[in-house]
Amino acid sequence: MCLDVLNKWVYYFDINGKLLYRNYAGSKEKEIVKSPDIGRFSASDLIFDGRNSKFYFREDRKIYSMNTNGSDLKLILNNNNNTNIKFVNLDPINNKLYFYDKTFVYKINTDGSGIEPNIKAAITAMTVDPIKERILIAKSPGLYYTDLEGNNEILFTNDTELKSMVYSSERSYLHLSTKNISSTIATDGIILNWIMDDQFNGFASGLLAGEFTIEKKNSKNEWVSIGTTNYIQGIKNYQFADKNLISGKYIYRINYLSSVNKLQSISSNIVVDYVSSVDEITEPALIYYNPIDKI
Repeated sequence: MCLDVLNKWVYYFDINGKLLYRNYAGSKEKEIVKSPDIGRFSASDLIFDGRNSKFYFREDRKIYSMNTNGSDLKLILNNNNNTNIKFVNLDPINNKLYFYDKTFVYKINTDGSGIEPNIKAAITAMTVDPIKERILIAKSPGLYYTDLEGNNEILFTNDTELKSMVYSSERSYLHLSTKNISSTIATDGIILNWIMDDQFNGFASGLLAGEFTIEKKNSKNEWVSIGTTNYIQGIKNYQFADKNLISGKYIYRINYLSSVNKLQSISSNIVVDYVSSVDEITEPALIYYNPIDKI
């Protein structure tokens, strides 16, 4: 079972393999799709991806994806280790799935490409926190967290009986509705530029009163706020200057928070190679952004 908290829908599979949904008030259930192999298929770990209008779910050694209207069902992973997988988690900010197969925690792109082992451990539970960029795993003798690459493991608490976990936030988050995210090299720093869409995942722009918080990774690889810019209805183009920088690589993201509906949205990472003196620049700054930033 999973939730679309913005539109207030509950999605779930029944015992016959049908994917159904109803609203929070308990309206009559509606069918989206039957299982790909009725009578055998038993789906679990159903995940709703509101950013890309997708579902992800597993069945024994397989992971599937499909559109939220039931179309374009795809097998994106068939585990070659002949072991069942579990604890499937989504990082919607970076378009990654994480899962466990009795030996390793793996990560994989949501299109099924780029599978790689992340953590070797015998775990009993796992959840991914995409905002703080952490993986939390339960293993003897306690609960640990790592970064999204599976590194820098830290003991969080001693608890040998933990069997399940879920990531939760008081705010719903989607992909930040921006396009043409770019940077400009200034004489004393970096200027970030972005465009806000008039419509945000079906919400009228008038409902989006709030502000952008510009965040930058510090030397400890932690996100810190370096300033804010108000969202103004009807204004599309936004800019923020990060000044007095030394030469180096800088990683930014734009965090939007609505003051009306507690909608929190994170942009993809923006990576800039910066040289402090304009005279030393021989090539344009390198800008990278996730393909989910639509241009």
